[in-house]
Formats: sequence, C-alpha cells, structure tokens
Amino acid sequence: MREPLQPRKDAETAQLDTSRKARPAPTFAGNAPTTAQGKWAEKMNNSPHVLRQRGLSDAIRNSPRTVSQRRKMDGLVGHGQDGHLPHEVWHALRQAQGPATPTRLPPAGAVGGTAVQRKPLVLPHPQPGNNEVWHVDTEHNSGKEYLKNWIDSASQSNLPALNSLIRQLGPIPVDEFELWLLLYARLAYGRARELIQVNDATYIPGDAEFSSRDDVPPATTLIMRAINTGDMYQVRGSMVLHPDFKLLIWNVTPQARAQANMAAAVIGAPNRVFYTDCPVPPPGYAKSETWTTSDIEANVSGDLLFTVAPTRDKPKGEGPKRDKTKKDKPKNEELKNANFAKLAGDDGALAELLNLLPGGAEAYQAQQEGDRLPWLQKTLGKIKNQEPALYTRAQEVYRRFCITDLANKYAPYSQAQAHAFEHDLQARGHFDQASGPCVIVNFRDTGHSARPGANAPALDTGLTGVQQIIDAIQTKLGAVQVVAMGEKPESLGGQPNLLKYWEWPSVQQSRLDQTLLLKYLKDNYPIIGAVGMRSGVMDQLALLGIPIVSIDISPHSGLADGELPDLATSKGWDRGLKLEDSYKQNYGHAFIKHARKDEKKRKLPNWEGAFHPEDIATIAGAVDFYLGSKADKAKSDNYRHQSHPLQPAQVREGLDHLIKVVRRPEGITAYALIDHLRPYVKQLKTLVTSSRAQQSESLGGLLSAFDEVIETMVNQKEAGQARGIKWMRDNQKQALLTDDRHGRWYREQSAWAATAFGMAPEQAAIAVQQYRALNEHYLVPPETERLLLLHALVEGIERVQAVMAYLGMTPQTSSTSH
Repeated sequence: MREPLQPRKDAETAQLDTSRKARPAPTFAGNAPTTAQGKWAEKMNNSPHVLRQRGLSDAIRNSPRTVSQRRKMDGLVGHGQDGHLPHEVWHALRQAQGPATPTRLPPAGAVGGTAVQRKPLVLPHPQPGNNEVWHVDTEHNSGKEYLKNWIDSASQSNLPALNSLIRQLGPIPVDEFELWLLLYARLAYGRARELIQVNDATYIPGDAEFSSRDDVPPATTLIMRAINTGDMYQVRGSMVLHPDFKLLIWNVTPQARAQANMAAAVIGAPNRVFYTDCPVPPPGYAKSETWTTSDIEANVSGDLLFTVAPTRDKPKGEGPKRDKTKKDKPKNEELKNANFAKLAGDDGALAELLNLLPGGAEAYQAQQEGDRLPWLQKTLGKIKNQEPALYTRAQEVYRRFCITDLANKYAPYSQAQAHAFEHDLQARGHFDQASGPCVIVNFRDTGHSARPGANAPALDTGLTGVQQIIDAIQTKLGAVQVVAMGEKPESLGGQPNLLKYWEWPSVQQSRLDQTLLLKYLKDNYPIIGAVGMRSGVMDQLALLGIPIVSIDISPHSGLADGELPDLATSKGWDRGLKLEDSYKQNYGHAFIKHARKDEKKRKLPNWEGAFHPEDIATIAGAVDFYLGSKADKAKSDNYRHQSHPLQPAQVREGLDHLIKVVRRPEGITAYALIDHLRPYVKQLKTLVTSSRAQQSESLGGLLSAFDEVIETMVNQKEAGQARGIKWMRDNQKQALLTDDRHGRWYREQSAWAATAFGMAPEQAAIAVQQYRALNEHYLVPPETERLLLLHALVEGIERVQAVMAYLGMTPQTSSTSH
C-alpha cells in the first residue's frame, strides 16, 4: 500500500527542473542481496524491462513540456508546492466518490474541452464591510486567475470569506480544477493564519458562533477592533475593575497583527484574551472599547452610598421567618459591597473621610466592629439629605481614592521588578540627577510615520512643536525638570529622560512591564504631571495617577465665515470628555485652533509641526492652570480650561458666526437659518445634558437665551411674507431642532401643503417627508415634482436648481428615484 502523499522537502524543491538527477532505482524488497529473496529483487530491479520503464519515466519528467507545466504550477501555488497536486490525486479522490455521475458536454468555447459538472460558487466580497456577493461560474477554467486573485485578497483581510470558499468546495473536489482551487485556498488560509497569530491569546475562527461559546460570554466579554490600540489602556482598566471579564480582539489581519499583539501584551493575561479574524463585531457583544471609558467613569464617579444588591441564596418566602418583634440592624455582610465600604480598607482615605463626618474617627471607633459600616451608611445618608455641600466633599474623597485604587491595581509591580526599574532609571534614564519636580513631555509621531497603524497625523507633536511645549512649561512653571518621553528630543538625553525607554533591559520583553515602569516612576519620583498631544499614552498616564494636560484640536479650528463648529466628536475626544468628567483637574485639556503646516500629510519623517503663537499661549496657559501653583488653578469644581469648547465663552464664539450668516448679501430664509443652526445646537444640548460639568448650568442658560435670539430672527424673517412660513411658528422651530417626525409640525405642515397645492392629505404628508429628505440629505424619492414646487416656494427657485444640478437632475427627470 502506498504511503500518503507528502509535501516535498526543501532540499528537493531547491533543485532546478532542468538539472534534476535521475531518481534512484525503485527497490522491490528491502532484504540484503545475500538472501534468495534479495538476490531475486536485485535481478528484477536491473532487468531490461524495469530499466526501460525507468528511463522513459525520467525522460517524461524532464521533457520541456513537463518542465514548463511544473513552472506554471510554481507560479500559481509557490515554488515546490506542485508536489501537492499530482494528476493521480484527483483520480484517487474521484474514485472514492463511487460511480461517476453522468456529465454534460462543455459549453461552447470551454477551455480544454473537458466535460465537467461544477456548481457555481457564492463568494462574499474579499474586503470586510462590503456586502456585495459574487456568483462565480466555474464551468470555465478561464476564471482561475480571477479566483486566485480573490483568494489572495481574502487571505489578507477576510479569512471567514476564504473559509466559506473552502467549505463550498467540500472535502472531495469534482475535478482537477476544483482540486487546485481547494488546495490553493487551503495553502493561502494556512499562511494567513500564521500571519495573524497573536501571542498570549486564543484564536477563534471568524465564522464561529461566538455567543454560544462558554469562553467568551457576551455579558462579560469586551470587544476591541485590532487597529484601535489607542483604546487598549482603557480596556485594561476595565478588565482590572472586572477580574471576570474577557477580551475579544476582532478583525485581526496581517496588517493589524502588530497592533493586536500590542493590545494583548498590555492586557498581560493570556487566559483572558482571545482574537478572531471576523471582520465585523460579533453580534450580541455590546461592551466595545468605547464602553470601557464609560465603565471607568462610572467607577470613579460612583455615589458613595451605592450598594450592589446581594444575591439571594434562597427563593423569596423560603427559610426561617424573621422575628418582627426584634428591631433589625443593617447586615454588615450586605454593606461590604457598598462604595463607602471600599474606603474602610484604606487607612488614609478612611481617616480623610472621617475628618469630615460628625463625631469623626472617635465616633467610628466607638462602634462595635460589626456596626461600623452601618454607622457610616447612616451618617453619610444623613449629611447627603441635610448638608449637600459636606456630602460633595465626602464624595470628592471617594473619587480621589478610586483614582489611586485603580492606578495601584492597574500596574502592580514586584520587588524584583522595582529593583530592575530603579537600575534602568538611574543608569539609562539619568534619574539619579533628578533634583526637583519633574514634568513628562510625551513625543508623538505615529501619524507622520510609515509604521503600521499610523493615524491622526495632526495630533503628532512635531520637532519644533515639542520644543515649543518645553519652553512653555519652563516659562510657566520655572525650575522644573522636563522629562522627554518617546523618541525626541534627543538633546534632553543627558538629564532625567524616558527616551526609547521601551528598549531598556527591564522592560524590553514586555509591553506590560513598560506600564509598570511608569507606575514605579510615579510612586518614587516627584512627577507632578505630563503634557502631550491627545493619545492613548496620555490616557495611560492619567490612569496611572499622573495629572496630564492633553493638547487637542478645537472644533472651532479653521472656521470660515458662516461656519459653525462641528461637535460630532471623534472617538478619542469623546473618550477624553468622559475621563475629564471623572478625573477632573487630573485630566486637563488644551484646545488649539490653528492648523499647522503639513499636519495631515502621512509618511513625512522629521515633521516640524510648529504651533501658531496663539496656540502656544493656549498651551502655556493650560500648563499653568493645571500644573501651576496659583490660587485660581484647576479644582474639582472648575476643571475646564478657557479654551475648552464647552466653556460659555467658546460657545458664544461659535454662535457669533450666526451673525455672519444672517448678514450675507444674498440673505437667508427662516428655514435655512434654523437648518444651518440645528446640528450645532443639538450637539451642544446633548453634550450639556450628558456632562457632569459645573458649567452645565451656565451653558443651559446661554442656550435658552440663544433660543430667544433665534425666535426673534425667525420672526424678522417671516415679517412681510405674503404667505407665512407656518412651520417656523410656535413649537414648530423646536420640532425642527429635535427632528420630531411624528409631532405637531408634520401634521400642520401636511394640512398646509394640502391646501396650497390641492393635495390629498396622504399625498401632502408624503410631500413633507420628501421635502425633509431633499433638504437634509439630497435623497430624492419618487413623487418629487410637487416636492420641488414646495421647495421652490419656500427657498426660491435658485436653491432648487442648485440642488437639481448637484444631483445631475433635470425637470424632466425629477421623478427619478435616487
């Protein structure tokens, strides 16, 4: 019986086809020639018939045609891999299927003229996020190059799609073409699996049923896209808060493998990290990387008196009945889950809290050990109801405790690690020269580099920019030592620094150890803060308990006359807003407004990135506000710098653009006025509603006053109109602002349209909805002629013609659906 087919050895594939040596003579028996059987075998091996067959076989193997075919196969599946695809393999597989089914003649023009009976393949798009599906007719071998390209593309970005092809082909192909296709797909899949391997993590195929797996239950599993490494520090924070949580990294591709490895290394818990090539978030998993920031915010900003309800061991009604004649005391065990109970385990935080409470430490110590938590609960509840200002101070003690507690759990280091860190900090970081307060300056150059995952080049620091930041720190803070962190500026290498600290022996083997080093630095050296462009690293420093000043780009940046700020926040900014509401003065923000030269170009090494003088002044002021020692520095009740977009002065600046809109020479209708302002006002109101900021109250008043200004302007616009713009009256303006599609506005407008154009009520309602669609999205559904007439009456025929020109429409084709 033949041995199973084996891949060729490297030594074999290294030989050139044109100079292959004749194969050794086949041996029919392995016995020594001294035995009778061995002598007979030797005679057979050297018989004229066997020698003639062997020579013919070698001649065929080394013929120009065979060599040419072998080279073509090398081009398709890789040099030396043709050993996987002998012609006889297909015969063996085909015979294993039993009697062959009848075949039909090939279509006219079929390549090769071989009668085959293949089913068409259904292939998803090889790029994730594209829902297009292709039905490929494989009757013609001319699709081989197309399918090869599809496999190559899918192996780079969509392994589940490649798996779908492999499953469709089945275990036994129909003919040699499908055999080639199956083996090529499997080879590509195998190579791709090697290219996406993530260290210290468990692989889950992208087409798995995730929600039914026990190892990644949706309720306790965080999900994170592989390329979103800026969120990995918050993900670690959430996993520290919830020791039972797992992490599933999705959309791991060869290009994103480095980022996925980085995230798994930061988590540093191999049994809790999983990864998949699934190109979209698995259904049923709601705890994304952005959720983790809200989780941290909820932990740090939680109410002192919040208590997790204990689980019941027995159903309600079972067990011994309570003696109602005895007065029950709060159960100490149940209160151990309360937020205030966390302080009881920290002597410093507990002492700070007791100093605020009536009776203080003396009253607390006077209680029996089992009655101390109930006493705390009762006392805190009393001051919460009767002395809210005092309770706010107690809440502030708890917030600071939570920040410190999370930092300690986030980066716990051993004594051996501390010893290694100290050695590197002195020998390589020159911290033996640290003689006073230190401020870290983080240098970011990810965006302008050619490294994998390069993003947001406008948030890079720049060679000139980093020196401007250093100058601003020294000007405002005086005698502080600036600690350069990252790759630049190298000129600060002779003083305390963290230049390329990831290469130091104590941390170069572990991304998590780099985090622990920073925590050790914070615990043992006078680090008073860190300054840098918005990044995940800056967030990490904040989570380690280091006060930061994060420099970000203001939504007011680069506004032309008539433009309003776009507050539809990016994920990074949204993340920062949540952290500043919980970390308050420890998470500072400075917002710059002027673009820097080449700030959006990529692959631009040694980018200068000089800041505008006004932005330098903003950065210097923010450094002084958050890290300085002035009486009016940032506090827990005033932690937003004057450059913050939610400061009332910044909101007024945004609304001032309204005047420039109203005074345009061409004028503006009342509807256009509201339509222009609505996105900004909605975003503002959303942020104000969700914000914990003290400025919320003043912003609310400002927005109310702004509503009155809008109403006045609208009335002025409507004055003298032959036909009043009815939907701009009373509460209809508010309906526009909230986009209420089922309220009074639509009912009234439908009635008006029916009267004005002789429409039936149903047609009028459709016309109103179509009007909104055209005006907001330039999507023109059927039945648009009356809609365009309505639009012309309200906005002017020039506006309608401009919209139609934008859409490539003419009046004759205006009813076409787009």
